[in-house]
Amino acid sequence: MKNTPLTEFRKTLPTYAVKNELLQSILHGQHQVTIICSATGSGKSTQIPQYIHEENRNFRITVTQPRRVAAISIAQRVSQEQGCKVGRQVGYCVRFDEKVSDETRIRYCTDGIAVREALIDQSFKECDVFIVDEAHERSVQTDILLGLLKNALATNKKLRIVVMSATLDTQFFANYFGTDQILFVQGKMFPVRHFFLGQQENNYLEAISLTVLQINEGKTSGDILVFLPGEREIKLVSNTVQLLNQQQSTKIEVLELYANLSQETQMQVFQTDCKSRRCILATNIAETSLTVPNITFVIDSGFVRQKIFDPQTQIQKLLTIPASKSSVNQRCGRAGRVCEGEAYHICSFSAFEQLKQTEVCEILRCDLSSVYLTLIGCGLKKVLEFQFINHPSNWAKKLALAQLLKLNLVQVNEQKEFALTQLGKQVVSLPLEIPEALSIIKAVNGPVLNDVIAVICILNSVEQFFTSSTEEEQQNRLQFRNYLSDHLMLLQIFKAWSESENRNEFAKRFGVQNRTLEYVLNVQKQVREVVDKLKIEGEKTEEKIEQQKELSQEAKNWQILQCLCYGFRQNTVKVGKDDRSYEKNGVIARIHPSSGVKGGKILLYHQIIQTTDNYMRIVSVLDEKWLQ
Repeated sequence: MKNTPLTEFRKTLPTYAVKNELLQSILHGQHQVTIICSATGSGKSTQIPQYIHEENRNFRITVTQPRRVAAISIAQRVSQEQGCKVGRQVGYCVRFDEKVSDETRIRYCTDGIAVREALIDQSFKECDVFIVDEAHERSVQTDILLGLLKNALATNKKLRIVVMSATLDTQFFANYFGTDQILFVQGKMFPVRHFFLGQQENNYLEAISLTVLQINEGKTSGDILVFLPGEREIKLVSNTVQLLNQQQSTKIEVLELYANLSQETQMQVFQTDCKSRRCILATNIAETSLTVPNITFVIDSGFVRQKIFDPQTQIQKLLTIPASKSSVNQRCGRAGRVCEGEAYHICSFSAFEQLKQTEVCEILRCDLSSVYLTLIGCGLKKVLEFQFINHPSNWAKKLALAQLLKLNLVQVNEQKEFALTQLGKQVVSLPLEIPEALSIIKAVNGPVLNDVIAVICILNSVEQFFTSSTEEEQQNRLQFRNYLSDHLMLLQIFKAWSESENRNEFAKRFGVQNRTLEYVLNVQKQVREVVDKLKIEGEKTEEKIEQQKELSQEAKNWQILQCLCYGFRQNTVKVGKDDRSYEKNGVIARIHPSSGVKGGKILLYHQIIQTTDNYMRIVSVLDEKWLQ
């Protein structure tokens, strides 16, 4: 190893002091699995893969991250330390983007990508050392991956597995894999002072904005990291801070960080050449797997947004709930990475004390349909015997398999062995959720395929589709208003923007986020390329294709909705007794006030948000015949 500033820096990290012990356990330990507990700042994500690589440069090392931005940013850092370009010895692979080559020996990828690769190689033969980083986050993909890796141990005796966690749950993982190889690595942390409110604030977003401005005026140096539950809250705080900062003498640069931003925008938070103080507004994406540089102050909202599926009602809701103590502590720890820091809790100390210690892991609160479809796609016939690290309820398991049978995605024999149908194979081949894949398959061979793909991409970015609109922008958008479908309204805006000669001017006039629409356009093209490459087959007859060429725009619109209904049929509701509310399996919901749709006998909704009531966002009126 040459002596450079980077190599000298690597020697200062806590992992370096236990490098030999790490290598001994990982490569030569009696058990194939090593569990590592390492606090924030130890260098585990960047250094441990490099130690293994420097010990044996022929080893192929895969490192998973829960989020794409972490996989990319860490790969960039490690390639820098190795003195190579990204895609050479060090690379990354995330959905719709990869930089790897035959030379690549250290590869960072998302856990979702690793699970998809297991559809082809369940024994992980292409890998010598497999590292699951940030295992404590317990995403559903991480839990699937851990189970698949456990199964692979029986058939691949050469595989070495490393499970890395930033919290003290190592014995839990060790018991699951039956290993006693547990190593602890100290973090590199400076003291953090904690500040709590004297009493609870009714408007926590306003309190956060004012706290940002107070820090900016009263503190000499250091950037601010703010944790918020979602994109909507990030936009509101961003607008407030930028507006009020105009009246301050010390200017502040506001940056945003959440999953659906473009890669280019996400990477801006890692730049260190900014002349003014930065305020990064982030979701829990910045909680553990990312290290944002130069953070001295953390402001924590104390909330997180989660999808929670109720198997009894078969409805998934999007809820904003209090974060756990473990999450809050991880967030506040980001303030102590470079020097002594300060953490501002937008809650009272008594409210903090009442928080749950840990969150319910995703596998226990999600719809298991896609989980079991993936496992069956991996060749597991007796899927009910799959060993999850936390076992979902039997009710949730049986409901998921019944749903897959109903959708004709799987079949089962008398021995209760499951296999994919032809339709199931097509759905699994697409890197999309089941409803999204079904909608696209329905649209294949027709004139609305690109439109259906566009709507799906829009729905994945709908939180940041609009700016916090002025009255004039809202008035301008009325020309796109559709009283039967919010889905079609969003599509019309997107298509008008994409056909506009001046997209920036269009975005300003109609109050839409230009970079969000750029992201949607890019992903739409990538999804279409995947569909064409895989040669996905839908319903087709020469007569049908000929008829579709002459469809009117109105007929095409109905066909778009029909495709969405086919895929998202579980998101349909019937009108209730009062003609204003809708009911499904005992759950009553209303149309969100932001919708342009006033009512209909049967509706398709994008999501249900629970606030003072259950509200359906992004709705469309359906033809009753489509559900028969």
